[in-house]
Amino acid sequence: MQSDRHNRIINTLLLNASFIDNIGLMHGKMGISIFFFHLSRKTGKQIYEDYAGELIDEIYDDINTSTPVDFENGLAGIGWGIEYLVQNGFIDADTNEVLEEFDNKIFDWFIHHTPSDIGLLNGLCGIGFYFLKRIQNTQSSDEKLQTLINKQGLIQLVDVLESWLTYEVIEELLDWVSNSSKNSNKSIEGQENCQLQIGGFDITSDYSVLLWLLTELQEKDIFNSKVERLITDLLKPLSIKKVVTMVEANKLLLLLGLTKLKSTNVQCTKKVEFESVYTYLINGINYDSLEEEFVNLPLKVKNGLAGVYSLCKQLCEMTNEDVFNRILCLLSSFIDQEARIEQLLCQDESSILAKEEYVFGLLEGFAGIYILT
Repeated sequence: MQSDRHNRIINTLLLNASFIDNIGLMHGKMGISIFFFHLSRKTGKQIYEDYAGELIDEIYDDINTSTPVDFENGLAGIGWGIEYLVQNGFIDADTNEVLEEFDNKIFDWFIHHTPSDIGLLNGLCGIGFYFLKRIQNTQSSDEKLQTLINKQGLIQLVDVLESWLTYEVIEELLDWVSNSSKNSNKSIEGQENCQLQIGGFDITSDYSVLLWLLTELQEKDIFNSKVERLITDLLKPLSIKKVVTMVEANKLLLLLGLTKLKSTNVQCTKKVEFESVYTYLINGINYDSLEEEFVNLPLKVKNGLAGVYSLCKQLCEMTNEDVFNRILCLLSSFIDQEARIEQLLCQDESSILAKEEYVFGLLEGFAGIYILT
């Protein structure tokens, strides 16, 4: 049975989603549509599925020549969301037809306007995850033009990453691991086309996202020799010295990527200090420090409790380690604190009336918190 709190979140989204101008995955209608498809499956209520479908229709009506291409607010995220819904059985569609224009526009834009940063939201990784999601469709084959376009996009992306990922840049990418201060994005000296995200816990942090993307590319046999070299280069600066000063939530984030990599049995993990770092992370979780961090984290996914909760759930499924179940229990006690929830639900009235998308979306709002916790 849904709690009053959950009903309030659902009703808030029902009342406001259609008025949001943002149609994207992370903060807008695409992400909220995914929320309602999940909610319909969980509750068995058709009304939520119907509403999710209406949001999809509104998204397609609002796409125009000025719609951006990025993953956060644009075509790459919207297309990823449509493919996610099809692959998980929420909607029935041939995405080679539905997303043909997306494929062509994103590929053309990527070839002629390489993103200026590495990250997920507005950079190379976001475009990469779109192309990757498309070829993960079971209907994809090299006999289909759209599959070849998306694979070519990934090959081009690997080439760009190879030119960017010098040892110095990877060292900078790892700064978020050992630096818990909140700093803005910055450019790397001598790499004017490469911007890196540095700061405290953030589930979209560049290093972890890049490690996950490269691991999935390796699993799909995309440019394997070059991808494995990039993974090796990415792991080389890792050491216990590098990770010992991390905030605990960042240890979990890094551990998720390393666990994914470990499961693929990539040979490069034997060439670097992989096992010692992995063992240190598994055994070195400090519960007192975690509890101190959780007190100060917001509820949202991007840099908050819902994001850490999602990490731990995935680690539980991938490792069966009891440590992650213990952390989930600890997280639940913080997520369920009434004062924290009421603060979220009772947003500043002007934000709600202005239909502020960051109140409602997947990455920083109600939809993501509800789905992931």
